[in-house]
Amino acid sequence: MSRKSKMENTGKLINIVGTLLGRQEILLQHIVELEEYIAVLENHNDYADSDEIIVEFTAGEEWGNIKEALESGLTDEQKVRLEEIKNQKQITKDNLHSMEDILKVLEEPKEE
Repeated sequence: MSRKSKMENTGKLINIVGTLLGRQEILLQHIVELEEYIAVLENHNDYADSDEIIVEFTAGEEWGNIKEALESGLTDEQKVRLEEIKNQKQITKDNLHSMEDILKVLEEPKEE
């Protein structure tokens, strides 16, 4: 074999090995995802069999505290911007027409 054909064959072999390694990485990633999925299903099955509550959430006083904490963390500029947004929403809401108003405008005048 000539040196040129050996180099071409070597290049092809390197490309084949590179492709196979890429496919192997993809398969390994799928295997990891499937293992994680199986673990989630097993945990869900264990939870379904038990009467324990893993996470309890009540949107009540906690939500008020979160809202206060978020608002207290705002800078003065952010507070001003928040008020502007609230005012814009109120103006937009005030400018909307009710369905009855729209229907009255669209009604044809009755000829008597």
